[in-house]
Amino acid sequence: MTKIIAAVLAVFMLVACFSACGEKKPPETTPNTNQGIPNPDQNPDPDPDPTPDPDPDPTPDPDPDPDEIVFEDVEETVYVTADSLTLRTSTDFDSETNTKFWVTKNTAIKRTGYHKDWSRVEWEGEIVYCSSKYLTTVNPNPEITIEFITVTETVFIDTTPNKQPDGTIPTHANYYKFPTLLEEYYAGNLAFGASVERTGVYYEPVTDGAEDEGLGWSRIVFNGETFYIRNSNVSITEPNGAEGGAGAETPDTNETPDTNETPDNNTEA
Repeated sequence: MTKIIAAVLAVFMLVACFSACGEKKPPETTPNTNQGIPNPDQNPDPDPDPTPDPDPDPTPDPDPDPDEIVFEDVEETVYVTADSLTLRTSTDFDSETNTKFWVTKNTAIKRTGYHKDWSRVEWEGEIVYCSSKYLTTVNPNPEITIEFITVTETVFIDTTPNKQPDGTIPTHANYYKFPTLLEEYYAGNLAFGASVERTGVYYEPVTDGAEDEGLGWSRIVFNGETFYIRNSNVSITEPNGAEGGAGAETPDTNETPDTNETPDNNTEA
């Protein structure tokens, strides 16, 4: 009896063990709710309608040169404030070959272009450049408004019209830094018969509205500088008794323009 019970228990235990060691439970999974969306781990299909990024500018504009001189167009009369101002053919203070003219204090110039360092001006029919530092729009002689007719010719100092009551003819004629007889603008004198280049002429009207060539001013060049002399003291023909030549006293300015001056010097240039 005991053996039979033991055998039954053994069979029961064998069946229980077989059941416990049967088919394993499959691992739990999360249902895929993204039906129709490709697996991110796989290579997706290309976008059927891609929007391309804008192309970069193949030739971007270069940055402007900070040293480039850009002039503001103007149309105005300016006046020289330096004792001697150099007019140059280019915007280069260090050049020894670009000096074209010298003009003296209070000379009126037509300015056509402005930059904080340079001015573009017209002088004797040419476009030249000078330091803006030594120009002003304030007329130092507001009572004087003169517009010169541009000429290029040789004239002679002729003081015959200034003959004194005793018949004496003056041996010299005064010239000035500015077209005015004010003593402060006196520059020197030129000898009777001396020849100079005239670059401009201004005729003062007489009372009846006509023009008298004896009145007014001539703009002349002497020793490379521009000065002014009364029309009554010059002639386009050599006066009788003149020995010719360019005899003249040294200008009272006692200054020789230096072509190497910079805007930091008071006489530039």
